[in-house]
Amino acid sequence: MIALDPKVFGEVNPDIANLMDDPALLYRIKTELDKTVIGEDENKLLLYLICASSYTDFNLSAVITGSSSAGKSWLKNNVLKYFANVLSFTRMTAAAPDRTGSSFHRKILETLTATSK
Repeated sequence: MIALDPKVFGEVNPDIANLMDDPALLYRIKTELDKTVIGEDENKLLLYLICASSYTDFNLSAVITGSSSAGKSWLKNNVLKYFANVLSFTRMTAAAPDRTGSSFHRKILETLTATSK
């Protein structure tokens, strides 16, 4: 079994630790994501792993770009539905996180567009 550093992951449920030890874990995640997102294998897995990093102290971030009607919102919405720690905003200035007085520790910040609501 993988030894998960409690300083990074906190206390981990044994079922989750066993799942993380599965050599086919990425394939299992891809298979689940394939139910709603066809193709885009690298993008959907990368975005999923970036979102999963929000549960650690080593957060990653992503900016999804592409041409109009390329499926950016579809990809984002169908990956984010697997995460319970998403905070949605319609607009945010650079100073807004400091002014809210809230902690964004282990949160995923999502900006909504007119079509992703």
